[in-house]
Amino acid sequence: MGKSARAGTRAPPACAISAYADLAWQAVRKALVVLSRLPSLTIDPARRPQSTSAVEAKAARSAAKITKAAADKAAADKAAADKAAADAARAADAAGSTSTPAASRGRSMRSRASFTLAAAAAAVLAAPVLMPSTPAYADPSADQWAALRMCESSNRYSINTGNGYYGAYQFDLPTWQSVGGTGYPHQASAAEQDARALMLYRKRGWQPWECASKLGFVNDGDAKSGYTGDISIGGSGGGGGGSSTSGMPAFPGQISYGQYSSQLKAWQAQMASRGANIPATGYFGDITKALALEVQRQNGFSQVGWIGPQTWVAAWGGSYSASGGGSSSGSSGGSSSSSQPPFPGQISYGQYSPLLKLWQQQMANRGANIPATGYFGDITKGLALKLQRQNGFEIVGWIGPKTWAAAWSGNFSG
Repeated sequence: MGKSARAGTRAPPACAISAYADLAWQAVRKALVVLSRLPSLTIDPARRPQSTSAVEAKAARSAAKITKAAADKAAADKAAADKAAADAARAADAAGSTSTPAASRGRSMRSRASFTLAAAAAAVLAAPVLMPSTPAYADPSADQWAALRMCESSNRYSINTGNGYYGAYQFDLPTWQSVGGTGYPHQASAAEQDARALMLYRKRGWQPWECASKLGFVNDGDAKSGYTGDISIGGSGGGGGGSSTSGMPAFPGQISYGQYSSQLKAWQAQMASRGANIPATGYFGDITKALALEVQRQNGFSQVGWIGPQTWVAAWGGSYSASGGGSSSGSSGGSSSSSQPPFPGQISYGQYSPLLKLWQQQMANRGANIPATGYFGDITKGLALKLQRQNGFEIVGWIGPKTWAAAWSGNFSG
């Protein structure tokens, strides 16, 4: 009986107390590792998800504090348990008997270590869990958009450098049209450009903007979602004598000299409605080429003489002013040369000159069937040859000083 009672009061071995404390400490360390991986404790302020409320953020901070305190407490308890176990072992070795106070201290250390571990576990469970694999659903911040505009265009909504990219977000025309834009991006209002940039982000993320990569922007949950139904478009701007782009047909692809296209009729009819002297035939001949060159010149495009996406859109939303010159005269003997503009220099086949419009318009005033386009094509060449023949000039087929003056003061019978 006494031996049994004596055995029941023996202090636990020192190695058992130390091992138990080690296990408690390892559990706390694992809890800390889990907490350190929770993004709710390390969210970058620039990318903070809008779905995380202030209450959740405060709870996360509180949980972090509790866990740190629990970890500190566990470390202190472990040190105390190790010391108590060492003391108990020394006492047992020295006395060869049990030590009730040591056993009591051992049980106390186990109790405190258990409490510490429970507190750490509670802190882990209390922390709001935001797994990294779950993206936050929030559009880019105003600061991010401002930084992007500054990098792309120096924050200039009306910028057009002629490089094929327009406005604050440097849209090209196909991309602008892909998000519902019409006309030119730099002619749209700032509100519309902002809205269409957000629509592009919802469709493709930051990928279209090179500057986004330079700035280190990362897609959020709305990127590439494709949802744009909640985006309202601000008022659109306009300029340069352009008309509304509403009703503009989709660009049918490049149309060049000599081609026929039923879609070209729409472009020709639109230009005719804006004052151009062009029939809507669907055929790309001299008149259409000259008009395309004029539209390109007035809008600052490369003067290529065929209809590409920019020239197509310009018929509805670009700048255009139909101008003519010269004074009218119905006599075959010509009008007074007092209104004759100075000779601009020789003009030959295939050239374009705004001053040639004056010569063409003057000949049209005298009954010639010629549009004032400024382009020297087959019609202009035929008329120059006819004028040279009627006035006894050398028949050369280009406009020199005599043929120029003859439009105002030479002989002509249509």
